[in-house]
Amino acid sequence: MKIHKFFLLPGTEKRLLLRALYLLVYFRLALKFRPLQSLLHDLERRLSDSIRIMEPTTSLKSISRSVAIASRYVPFSTCLSRALTGKVLCHEKGYVTTVHVGVTKNDVDGFEAHAWLTFQGIMILGDIPGIDRFKEMPLFSKENG
Repeated sequence: MKIHKFFLLPGTEKRLLLRALYLLVYFRLALKFRPLQSLLHDLERRLSDSIRIMEPTTSLKSISRSVAIASRYVPFSTCLSRALTGKVLCHEKGYVTTVHVGVTKNDVDGFEAHAWLTFQGIMILGDIPGIDRFKEMPLFSKENG
């Protein structure tokens, strides 16, 4: 996104994009320097302790678009950092989502992993061709935020 386009966005979209950028940088660094289970435990606790808006105020499309745009500006952002960013943004806007991590075997590296985010069984972040070959392992339950 060009800087002049950013300034043409409505205030709510600007805030959402800046929040996505912040969270993406945070999760990218946290995933590099913290054990995954510790990070996920802390995140799950924070989400369950935080107040969530009861009625969604922002569309899922706006959230996924903001994460996609922000990921262009964060070097080496991963599918997991994008899914976690989307989870927090969705939680803040009143959506209960599930982060999934899937693994599959491949001929090159031995295995491949991918993360994605769903809302009521519908993928909102992380859709890739051939995703059905990944064995899903949810990291969060729907009840936990």
